[in-house]
Amino acid sequence: MSSPELSTLSGLLRQAADEDEALTLGELLRRAGSDSFGPTIVILSVLSMIPYASFVTGAGLMVVGGQMVVGSRKSWLPKGLLRFKMQGRHVRSGIARLERWIEVLAPAGSRRYAVSKPLIGLLVLWTAFMLALPLPLVPFANVLPAAGLVLIGFAVMEQRPLLAGFGALLSLGGTAYFLAVGKGVLVVFSQIF
Repeated sequence: MSSPELSTLSGLLRQAADEDEALTLGELLRRAGSDSFGPTIVILSVLSMIPYASFVTGAGLMVVGGQMVVGSRKSWLPKGLLRFKMQGRHVRSGIARLERWIEVLAPAGSRRYAVSKPLIGLLVLWTAFMLALPLPLVPFANVLPAAGLVLIGFAVMEQRPLLAGFGALLSLGGTAYFLAVGKGVLVVFSQIF
């Protein structure tokens, strides 16, 4: 699949999730016509914002990041992950929010440059690892990494390194947040025991 414009991808995803039905991830990707890295990263990242979905989608994003690092030409996901189900309305609302962000960060007429897929793959691997950590009681544990990955996915898809830079900043912010939470937990445990 060639790199679609933002409006094209959004339209495909809206059509794919038009009905209020339970869709599998494989069906959503098939309906959107996606086997390339950018749209796969975007779709998995949007789904990561659904509570408790980030464990599964984070693992899938780590697979995609690893494929980018080793130079694969198109994305591949395990069959078990492709059977992951979600509601179409969640996908649609997530895409609607993203369109507003992306147009502000990288307007339609801005210049395009190739992004380094192995370097982006490493960033996807790290950010997806944070996303997949089982931290359901930590507020916003999945939001920063997922938002960073969405921007990274659009950077790959639309060849806009500026979006990758913003995604890297969100990934760095997520890392700092996880370190602060981890330090706080250690301090609490050291005072209890």
